Amino acid sequence: MMNILFWLQYIATFLCILLLSIYTYVKSRLFGNSKRIPPLHNRDCKIAIIGGGIGGVSAGYALLRSGYKNITIYEARDTLGGNAKTHVWKHDHISITTGLSVLAWPTIFRNYIHLLNELDLKTTTVELPFFIHTREENSFFAHRKQFIHTQQYNKDLKRWDRMVKTVRYVTETLCGKEPSLYHFNFLNPFNFISMRFLSLLFGVSNQFWNNIVVPMYASSFLSTKISFIPSSILPTLDSLISLKPDRIPTMQTWLHTSTDVFDKMTKDIIIKTNHRINNVHVQRKENNQIMITIDNENIVYDRIIFACNSHATMNALNNGNNTNISFLLKLMLTSVTYAD
Repeated sequence: MMNILFWLQYIATFLCILLLSIYTYVKSRLFGNSKRIPPLHNRDCKIAIIGGGIGGVSAGYALLRSGYKNITIYEARDTLGGNAKTHVWKHDHISITTGLSVLAWPTIFRNYIHLLNELDLKTTTVELPFFIHTREENSFFAHRKQFIHTQQYNKDLKRWDRMVKTVRYVTETLCGKEPSLYHFNFLNPFNFISMRFLSLLFGVSNQFWNNIVVPMYASSFLSTKISFIPSSILPTLDSLISLKPDRIPTMQTWLHTSTDVFDKMTKDIIIKTNHRINNVHVQRKENNQIMITIDNENIVYDRIIFACNSHATMNALNNGNNTNISFLLKLMLTSVTYAD
C-alpha cells in the first residue's frame, strides 16, 4: 500500500511540475511578464538589502561594481555574515577567534573564486575524503584505499556510473557543456525524473541508495530526503563529490576570517546592524517605490533585495499588507524548509 501511495504521489508531483513549467514557458513566450518591474537606470537610486549574510553582502558588492552608489544593508544581528561569520570565543578573559571559511568547488563557482582573487584574498585547496560505515552489515565505503571494502556495492557502482553518464550525455546535448548546478531546459526529461526513480530504473539497489547515496549527499542538500531531487543534477554532483572511491573531492577556501572578507566587500555600503525589518510595502502606483518600516519609522526605497530566509521574507510582505502577492509566490515562500 505504501509503495502505491509513493508512486501516486510521484506521478502527481511530476505532472504538476510538467504542467506548471509548460504554462509558465508558454505564457512568458506569448505574453511576456506584464508585472515585471522595469530596470533602474538611475545609478543614484536608493536600494535596500534585507539580510547581511554572504548573499546580501555579495548583492551589495555586485551593485557597487555596477555603478549604484546609494546602498544600505539591514542585518538583524549585531554583525554581518549570517551563518558564515567569524566567531569570537571568550574564556578566562582570553579571546579566541575562529576563522570560518566558506568552501567552494572551483569548477562550478568560478565567479566566487574570481571574487576572492579580485579582493586579493589568498585561497587554498582542501581535500574532502569520506568514510561510511554501516553497522548492520559491518561494511565500509570510503575514499583512501586502506578503508575501502566495496565488493558488495560493485554492481551498484557500475549501474550508478552508467546512469550518471546517460544523464550527462543527454544534458550536455540539450544544455551544452557549461558546468552548472541548475541545468534547466524544458526539453530535458531528467528535470522531471527524480534521482531515486531513475536509480530504480537502472537497477540500483535500495541498500546502495540508503547506505551510500543518502549519507553521501545529505550534507550537500542539508536533508536526508533527497528522493525527489531532479536527476539532471547528477553529472554535477558526480563531478564534485563522486561515489567512486578513488576520486577524492577537493574544494577551495579562503585563508582570512570572514570579517576581513565582508569589510572589503562593504567598505562603500551603508551598514545597519541590529535592525530588523518589521514590514515591507510595495507602492506600485508611485514609481514602484517600496516602503519599509523599522521601529515605527517608514523609509522609502526604489528597490528592495531580500537576502534573508523565505519565512522572514513572507512575514515582512504579509505585515506590509501587500495584496498583489501571487498565490504561487506565497506557496513557494511558505513551503521552503529553512536550515539555520
